Amino acid sequence: MSNLLKPLNTKNISLINRLIMPPMATSKSEEDGRISKEILEYYNEKSHGGYISLIIIEHSYVMEQGKASNNQLSIADDKFVDDLKKLSEVIHKNGSKAIMQINHAGSSTSKEITGYDLFSASDLPNPRRNKEIKPLKLT
Repeated sequence: MSNLLKPLNTKNISLINRLIMPPMATSKSEEDGRISKEILEYYNEKSHGGYISLIIIEHSYVMEQGKASNNQLSIADDKFVDDLKKLSEVIHKNGSKAIMQINHAGSSTSKEITGYDLFSASDLPNPRRNKEIKPLKLT
């Protein structure tokens, strides 16, 4: 505990302390995964005062077929870049640094969420879903 409030310096990043906010899914994005006013307010509240040195922004899907849940953040298209910049500006102006957790839900999602057939790196069925999936094929 004595090191908790001490700075942490590495080759590529300097943190004012060792308080790090883990990613927490808020389900506050717009329907298409865009940053919402509620997301900006949430991260403004969490970073206010700069007490948390690093905020890990909640999991964000990298492609539509990998969306894990409704109202999940998206980084699947360049159209989100300006909104993501706004989010990082909110966090940075409050004195915190930001990184983002990215993901692809694979066989843990459903066609009801993504609008696509299941899409995964493995053709093994997900025991929680017990549905047939199409293996990921990069071309």
